[in-house]
Amino acid sequence: MTRFSIFIVEDSDLYTYFLNEALKDEGHFNVTSYETAEKCIAALDEQPDVVILDYLLPGTNGLEVLKRIHEKKPKLAVIILTNQPDVQVAGDLMEAGAYEYIEKKDKKAVEKLREAIMSVSRTKKEQQLSVDYFWTKKIKSKTIFIVEDNPAYAKALQAYLKTSFPDVQEVKIFPVGEVALMELNRQDPGIIIMDYFLDTKYYDAETGLQTIQQIKAQKPETNIILLSSQSDIHVATEATKTYHCHYVRKDDEAFNKVENYIKGVW
Repeated sequence: MTRFSIFIVEDSDLYTYFLNEALKDEGHFNVTSYETAEKCIAALDEQPDVVILDYLLPGTNGLEVLKRIHEKKPKLAVIILTNQPDVQVAGDLMEAGAYEYIEKKDKKAVEKLREAIMSVSRTKKEQQLSVDYFWTKKIKSKTIFIVEDNPAYAKALQAYLKTSFPDVQEVKIFPVGEVALMELNRQDPGIIIMDYFLDTKYYDAETGLQTIQQIKAQKPETNIILLSSQSDIHVATEATKTYHCHYVRKDDEAFNKVENYIKGVW
């Protein structure tokens, strides 16, 4: 098997040693370590197959470094390792094109890292759909679906969007995903804003991700925002990586973030 080139960007000598020890048993891995992002980026012409990137580095963070790497090598797989279990950070990184997001404290971190690396080694990145396709395409329909089981929150978001986008055709609210799916073909919305937990009124209602899976199966180009207070990082990474959603955490800036995303696709 052709030797597989891995760059590790990590400022902790101890953790770098740990990673090298964890990977050295894989005989076809050629591992090179860098303590700064600048040194790694300067060496990208050596054509690594994957970069393992620590999120917190002196003077910068993983999102900034990821963007700089992809400016130079847009298709290069970058795996993020972090001690920062922030669901919004995870969503932002996956949306920006990170191949995988792994928490260092996860007991299965090494196993997940190996699986991610082997996945990259088996897959030709140029055959995968570019993440950019999902974030830069412009859409024609100016109908918005809000799938949210909190009536007060849904109506507040509806009013905000109607004010922000006076030319919007319709902003329609659905309490559960199943009802939104029934209307999907008839109205073909340009944007769907989906809450994750939808079981306040109906305990057996599908989760946001389950509904998103069905929407993408029917209309894979639909722009979906997963707007949720969910703190499970897996939810954010699954939504962004697998279903190409835009993840927004419910906080004081949530409505503004939703508005900015919509402006980007309309």
